Amino acid sequence: MEEDRRSRKRDRTRQAILAGALALFAEKGIYEPSIEEVTARADVGKGTFYQYFDSREMLIAELVQNGFARLLAETELQVDAAGEGADPLPIILVSHQVFFALNPEYLLLFHQARGWMKMARHHGGKLQEAFYAYVRRLGQLMGDPPTNPSDPPSRRAVVLAGVIAGVLSFEKILDTRESPEGLVGDLSLLVPASPTEAPPNRGLTSKGRR
Repeated sequence: MEEDRRSRKRDRTRQAILAGALALFAEKGIYEPSIEEVTARADVGKGTFYQYFDSREMLIAELVQNGFARLLAETELQVDAAGEGADPLPIILVSHQVFFALNPEYLLLFHQARGWMKMARHHGGKLQEAFYAYVRRLGQLMGDPPTNPSDPPSRRAVVLAGVIAGVLSFEKILDTRESPEGLVGDLSLLVPASPTEAPPNRGLTSKGRR
């Protein structure tokens, strides 16, 4: 009984640190806030932080893992609900757009975590594992066969993840509206127009062209 109470208390403290960090990173990004700011937001001591996380990177990795777990769970529900034989691509794209519209803090977190990994000292480890697992699962939802955790994701899965992340990130950076047709419609912009059909122009004005 006492052990259960302690376990619940530890879980509440861990969740408070994660929630505080996620809220703080949504406001300031992952690069600027210090561990002291994270613990102050969670209302715990700095020493308490290190009882749960070995480093700042481990905290970020767990936040990313949690975010991907939520995103994939919702995406899998939509794919399963569509039934066998349904094209999973538009379902995956719409699910991602809805998720990030409702949880913009994760769009920023994932975007900056990718940049964080490009720094040599942050490459690899739990953070990279989280991205590998996410992209690999995207491929499986598209029909890729199951693979070992150590195997790289398929090229199709990498391209799909890149399209989703890239379009949504640039929409934020450039402060542009999303396409009325969503990411599904955006993909049609990459298909060459027929000789008699002018390619659609969405978003660029004469000032935006060179």
